[in-house]
Amino acid sequence: MLLIGVRKFLLQPRSLLEETDQLRAFVADPDSFHKREMAIDGRVVHILQNSFIEVLKRKLIHYFRTKTGNDDFRNRYIHQRFLIDSPYLKRGSAILVEHNINYGKVALRKGSYVRVRGEYIHTPPPRREYGRIHKTHEPAGGIQVLRR
Repeated sequence: MLLIGVRKFLLQPRSLLEETDQLRAFVADPDSFHKREMAIDGRVVHILQNSFIEVLKRKLIHYFRTKTGNDDFRNRYIHQRFLIDSPYLKRGSAILVEHNINYGKVALRKGSYVRVRGEYIHTPPPRREYGRIHKTHEPAGGIQVLRR
């Protein structure tokens, strides 16, 4: 795997965005990667906690959709959510990672270095510079803790 770095990182992360042109394209125009599988290394800068109300809402949605035979997956499952920054992003930016905990929780803490693989969903500005990565579970995705 080719090492690519915009700035030096403590762990010298590798990205599956292996070609420099692809990396530059992502940094310059993240919208062009919308709904595409990608992988990126980074450091956990914030872990978002699910409120009691959020967990209850998702469990009730799941219960009623299961009872009625509705296969709609939106707002149905509880996710482990955290923000990562990376030398592959513009300075001061972060990507939200959403991991379905039905596939197991990842042991993380603030400052952990991770490699995240999943589907990138672009969230247009002004909300944030970059979007989110979801479907971080098998068969196409994954989260690997490189260092805690």
